Amino acid sequence: MANMEELVLAAEELPAISKALQDLGKFARANKISTIALTDGEVASVKATSKFVICRDPMKHPVASSYCRSLIGCRVYIEQWVAHEPSCPKCRHGDFVPKSFPLTGMDKTVSTGATYGRKLMTGYLSAVRGVKAGERRVGSLLRTIHQPNHEARQRGARNLNPIPYYAAHKMHIYQNEKLGMFGVTHVMAVDGYSKAIVGYATMLVKNNLIIYEDVYRSAVLQYGMWDHIRVDHGKEFYLTLYMQEKLAAYRFNLGRQPYLQTKSTNNHTIERMWPEVNNRVNYPIKAAFVNLLDQEMIDMEDNATRYCVSNLTMEVCKIGIERLAKAWNEHRIPGKGKPNNLAAGGCPKKIDQALLPHASQATDYYQQDLGSSLTRMPSFAMDQFSTEQDKVLAENRFAEYYPDLTTL
Repeated sequence: MANMEELVLAAEELPAISKALQDLGKFARANKISTIALTDGEVASVKATSKFVICRDPMKHPVASSYCRSLIGCRVYIEQWVAHEPSCPKCRHGDFVPKSFPLTGMDKTVSTGATYGRKLMTGYLSAVRGVKAGERRVGSLLRTIHQPNHEARQRGARNLNPIPYYAAHKMHIYQNEKLGMFGVTHVMAVDGYSKAIVGYATMLVKNNLIIYEDVYRSAVLQYGMWDHIRVDHGKEFYLTLYMQEKLAAYRFNLGRQPYLQTKSTNNHTIERMWPEVNNRVNYPIKAAFVNLLDQEMIDMEDNATRYCVSNLTMEVCKIGIERLAKAWNEHRIPGKGKPNNLAAGGCPKKIDQALLPHASQATDYYQQDLGSSLTRMPSFAMDQFSTEQDKVLAENRFAEYYPDLTTL
């Protein structure tokens, strides 16, 4: 038991040495040369991390105290100390000699610091020291040998990423066409860190202007500029990507590409959302229409039917998508929390509304800069009304019969 305690203590101590060696390794990789030239200050820093507080000499035959659970000095200096003083040189606890022990071979090991829990520490002892021990035994020792390290691990000391992920780091946008045959397409944007649905739109067919206005622009105005946007290779994202690149200088992390186009199957974050949308919105509606088709109660080849089906389905789907988005953003993701809470701070970089023109003006800029046009008005079926007034009258009459579409 005493030997195991010594090994675990030895592995947990000297975090400064570990950090210095890591910094040295990063320096070497960055320079990619076989000989590293350090300044006098850097040399002094590296040497200082391997010195004891008591003797101020580099580590050599270290001695530890079980009173203060720490390394206190080299053996030769400790022997000189105890010849004149019986207390611990660090914590001043009396009766020091029986509670001190040398750590043989410690000068040849590298500290793990405070981040190794029972599993990694067990592996470390086996691989580096050749000691076979059970995880429960090692875990018990870690809880008692150095309480501050144990408490630090409980508070998340393992998460040491100097540039952690944050809300508005990456936005994933993709479309869903499960109801495409009935004139309905969904486009959704999800924040990669919080998994919050930050933008969504339901339209007749995929359209650049609607996606930019209702998905991208609304999300950026609410949360700020995302560092990176990920979409597939579809043409429906051209206007969004154009504006993202145009405003790239207003992002937080300028080292990232403003956007990336990949295969839709590689956009895993947004792909995982579609089963939620399909099961709760698309499939129930699709099943109803397929049943009507099978019974020949509707004819999707008829232009008037296509027009009516698409417009009614789109309005019903908007209700379903809005409900789903609100519910999703407030549900608890195990191990993470609620998406709304995680995305509450938004982007590190906000953007002025004046820099984000509405879709029509952004399309004009796109055409001026790139010389190509975008479809402004999407169409799934020919409009059945000769005037806008006739259309409004028909919608008002429909609203009298069906004042609440949520019942559908």
